[in-house]
Amino acid sequence: MARILIAHREKCIRQTLALLLENQGYTTEQVEEGRAALLRILELKNSAHPFDLLVVDVDIDYLRIKRLLQELVHRGVPLPTIIITGLFSGETFEEIRAQMPIEVLNTPFEDRQIERSISGLLSRG
Repeated sequence: MARILIAHREKCIRQTLALLLENQGYTTEQVEEGRAALLRILELKNSAHPFDLLVVDVDIDYLRIKRLLQELVHRGVPLPTIIITGLFSGETFEEIRAQMPIEVLNTPFEDRQIERSISGLLSRG
């Protein structure tokens, strides 16, 4: 089953997402912010068990998340990504979407929405 990295500023949300995804059979790892996510993704990119998908909270700082995603593309790791946001629409990410597979989930969202997004992104891979 797929390995998913969850990057979200709020520990309770990271843990809830991890529990939801682990109950669906996914392996998860959690980090608090984008820089830690980038370092962990790069650390594992050539390992036997790299991440298959990133779930990231963009409400922290749009420009930081945009730089994170651009850095992944630049380093040859255009990881499928679910962007969780309460502030931005999907159109905000069109430039990034042209370079890597992303889905935008606006909060609040239901469990089945994130499950559909994950399935859709992983099936494209």
